[in-house]
Parts: sequence; structure tokens; C-alpha cells
Amino acid sequence: MPYLVCSEGHHVASGMLNRWTLQPGITDVKSQVQAMAPFVTSTLGKKVTMIFPDFALRHRGDGRRWLLEIVGFWTREYVERKLARLRAAELPNLVLCLDESRNCADAAVPPSSRLIRFHRWIDAAAVLRVIE
Repeated sequence: MPYLVCSEGHHVASGMLNRWTLQPGITDVKSQVQAMAPFVTSTLGKKVTMIFPDFALRHRGDGRRWLLEIVGFWTREYVERKLARLRAAELPNLVLCLDESRNCADAAVPPSSRLIRFHRWIDAAAVLRVIE
């Protein structure tokens, strides 16, 4: 999968975002299926949860890697189940971004250090605060 340089506005000049590259989650479905085939066959009959994040962020210097998932329409129950699954999967390097304008429920979302709320666009500085 190709890595794309991710930079936005003043973050470019400051050098904050230049340390990270952004990789789309699924760009070549055939390659994804071929890569997942051994896992799928080895877990047949077992209850597993597969997570397909929207993006991967990789630090250019030390290779740290974070996964970023953008959540569209959601409810509090959905977010709670999602966070529980992520804890069970032991994926501390995954960040959920929730679009506040697409909330399908009025209830408050449980607080999480890996959760970023946004309206219309994701603030790059907010992502950096979580991953650095």
C-alpha cells in the first residue's frame, strides 16, 4: 500500500506533521484478501473480530504505527461496543474519530483517550496529541 505524506496548514511549517506518513486502509482489495487468507483459514470456527481502519500513520523516524478509524453514523452503544472490542483485541494504537454531526443518539459518549470528536474535518493537531 502506498504511504502518503500527511500535512496540513501551519503544521507543515512547524514540522509537526512532517514526521508522520498517512497510509489509506484499503487501496488494493485483492492484496488485502490474499494477505488475510491465512488468518481466516486458521481461525475458522472461532469467534474473532476483524478491524479494518481507514488509515495507518507511521512515524518516519522510529517506525511507530497508529491506526485511525473514522466513524460515521454512531450511537453511544455502538461506541461502547467498539471500545470494548478494541480493549479485548489489545490494540492500544488505534484512534477513533467521531463526527459529532452524525450522532444518532443524544446520550454522551464514554470518555476515552483514544477518541477524537470532530465536526466537518479532523484536526491534525488533535490526532498528534493522541499519538505522540
